[in-house]
Amino acid sequence: MSSRSFKPSHLLLALTLLAGCTPFGVVSQEKASLQVSAVVKDGSYVTQAVVPAYTASSIHHVIVKVFEVDAGVETPALDAEGKPLVRDIPRSQLDKVLTLDGLKPGATYRLKAQAYADAATASLISVSAASMQGVTLSKADLVNKITLPIRLADVPFDGKTSGSFEVLPGSLASATPSVSGQWTVGTLPGVPADRRAKKVVVDSKGNVYWTSQNYHAIYKLTPDGVFSILAGHESFVGAVDGPVATARFYHPTGLAVDAQDNLYVADSWNHTVRMISSGGVVSTLAGKATVSGTANGAASEARFNDPDDLAVDGQGNIYVADMYNHVIRKISAEGEVSTLAGMMGDPSVFYRPWGVAVDASGHVYVLSTGRNQIWKVTPAGAVSVLAGTGFRGGQDGPAGTATFAVPWGLTVDGPGNVYVADTDNHTIRMISAGGMVTTLAGTPTSTGSIDAVGSAARFNRPYDVALDSRGRLYVADTENKAIRVLR
Repeated sequence: MSSRSFKPSHLLLALTLLAGCTPFGVVSQEKASLQVSAVVKDGSYVTQAVVPAYTASSIHHVIVKVFEVDAGVETPALDAEGKPLVRDIPRSQLDKVLTLDGLKPGATYRLKAQAYADAATASLISVSAASMQGVTLSKADLVNKITLPIRLADVPFDGKTSGSFEVLPGSLASATPSVSGQWTVGTLPGVPADRRAKKVVVDSKGNVYWTSQNYHAIYKLTPDGVFSILAGHESFVGAVDGPVATARFYHPTGLAVDAQDNLYVADSWNHTVRMISSGGVVSTLAGKATVSGTANGAASEARFNDPDDLAVDGQGNIYVADMYNHVIRKISAEGEVSTLAGMMGDPSVFYRPWGVAVDASGHVYVLSTGRNQIWKVTPAGAVSVLAGTGFRGGQDGPAGTATFAVPWGLTVDGPGNVYVADTDNHTIRMISAGGMVTTLAGTPTSTGSIDAVGSAARFNRPYDVALDSRGRLYVADTENKAIRVLR
């Protein structure tokens, strides 16, 4: 917790819940921790639960309740419609974000969490408690409700970057950090100095994957800093499917990862969309190797023309920035290819789109060559400008007056904030869900390679950005030949 920075307009509540649970409802002597954090973001209250893998498998769902605290007295917090602020989070969503609206400025709020072993409400395996001491559980404890230690930190909801939080000693380093209101930029160790990263993604385990401008391989960096070639060969091109060790690609660019940690690859010069399964097998999902075209239809019959980037939604649909066809294509979970937006072969809407992202509602965000704008496409295919005047610049402010300089990569978080690698400005920008553009790190037109806070950090033509489940932002800092991370 102490390593996370405070972002602009964010406040953090931290809650730590000790639960000695193992898979299949069997409780061991080993304690584990469930962390539920809450963030004030753009006027909304966002909760996020993070659970170690060996603990998550024993939890069916977690109920988070919000209370208003006045003079030490708790009352259930109500949303804008007068309903209690309660969220039931399934295990599959424990690494996602939930937005709780309707909180009052100046009030103090408290989070409480209850974890359940299965769908039955009688299977409560944790409840709020005042005890600050750890407990050791036995298998018999699952018969009844178990009181486990929780530590709550109360922070006024005032919409400002001020205040502090506490951490339960023993779970993470105790700290009451100062609030800087800015992101801190670091450089990931273990990345070879001669690989110029172009596109980057992060899977659920924290593994970072990227492609390079100069090679025909997909690279991997583990959370422990171990570098490897995941698939392909740096020098040898091809279109071979099969085990990752023998598979071949031809100038792969865009990457996306799904909830099962399958990795999708825009194999640009093969004009295909490939998949690297979580088990390490490469297959061709759509298109025909080395054959370009415009055809829609069944995936095997569809044709692309230099697909440059892609994104995948929660239903398994894949969105492709089909660069030289000037359109955004959609590959449905059933394997049908269609044109979602743009005019095939006509650059009047999108000119060589090279960046694409999709949010939880199915809205697609697009970057187009030389347009200096970010576009938004509805699930029905309606296109509008999300941000940028079209003129080159680095101005922050309302999305309609903000300016960009050849933005190349983007991603979107749960609440709908869009993060942009503003390549020729050498900065990382954010378009909030409320329509405000801010510069998170770097200074427009200033290049360098400096790890620092906010505007003091320096990048050199960053091409892409990716978020992990804890809100850390990874940057393909292309000309610095590095992977940077914003916390």
